[in-house]
Amino acid sequence: MSYPTVIRESEHPYRRALRNWYEEYLQDGNIHQGYVKKTKFSEDEKEIAVNYYLENGKSVSTAVKKLGYPRRPVLDKWILERAPDEKRHCRPGGSNIKYTREQKEKAVISLCSGNEPAKQVAEEHRVTIESIYNWKRQLLKEELAKATADNAQEH
Repeated sequence: MSYPTVIRESEHPYRRALRNWYEEYLQDGNIHQGYVKKTKFSEDEKEIAVNYYLENGKSVSTAVKKLGYPRRPVLDKWILERAPDEKRHCRPGGSNIKYTREQKEKAVISLCSGNEPAKQVAEEHRVTIESIYNWKRQLLKEELAKATADNAQEH
């Protein structure tokens, strides 16, 4: 019996309309008929947004920022409708897949060799470009700390 929950889960219109429909139902026992939610975006706009997501790192946030539409939950829905196998799922606070140090090093070496574009390296290792650059910074920082510690022990 929560308007926001019903609206969100069933894509009904606004709270006032839902309340009016409920009052209609209480009065005559009929459920409101004939409402069709009008889409705000054309099929072409949806297709463009999903394609941008697929072709540019599979980042919903990036696609929304670049295109200026829709909101992230809406794009998530479109992706699941049009390309469900391509949707990357994230969990706050960490990734779903844990990569070993060796896997990270291999990806970073591929990136630094310059033989392939960063986008291709990311696709081969099934991660985002941002992840590979983060791994690069992390590994370089660790190596620098190790070299500094070794140097301090020598003196």
